[in-house]
Amino acid sequence: LGVLGSMAAMLIICFTDNVTIATWLAVPAGIMGGGWVVAVQAGLQDLMPSRMRATGTSLWGFALTFTGLVCSVQITGIASDYFADSYGVEALRYAIAVALLACLPSGYLLFHAGTTIKDDTPRLARSIVQAAE
Repeated sequence: LGVLGSMAAMLIICFTDNVTIATWLAVPAGIMGGGWVVAVQAGLQDLMPSRMRATGTSLWGFALTFTGLVCSVQITGIASDYFADSYGVEALRYAIAVALLACLPSGYLLFHAGTTIKDDTPRLARSIVQAAE
């Protein structure tokens, strides 16, 4: 829910002309946007066997950083160029909104993963043991 709540607040920030509203909405957007990371990382730590936690957390951190700092910036830039003819100086607002749409499947997938984590832990342990044999 943090991902979707953060997305909603950021979409309002994108389209408001009121700096005070944007500033006030930045606080819950930041808390919700960063809060889900702690829960996912805790779940990841619990899911993985102790000897694989550092590697798993590092790979997850790399994937999250790469996606956020490389892919989303590229998508936003391409969308901004695409919208420039139609929206002019407002194109960046719409481009950021398009990039934020990635939060919809992300929120759903994170919610779904949270509902299966108890069942996934023993299954992952069995598959790791089988792979080691």
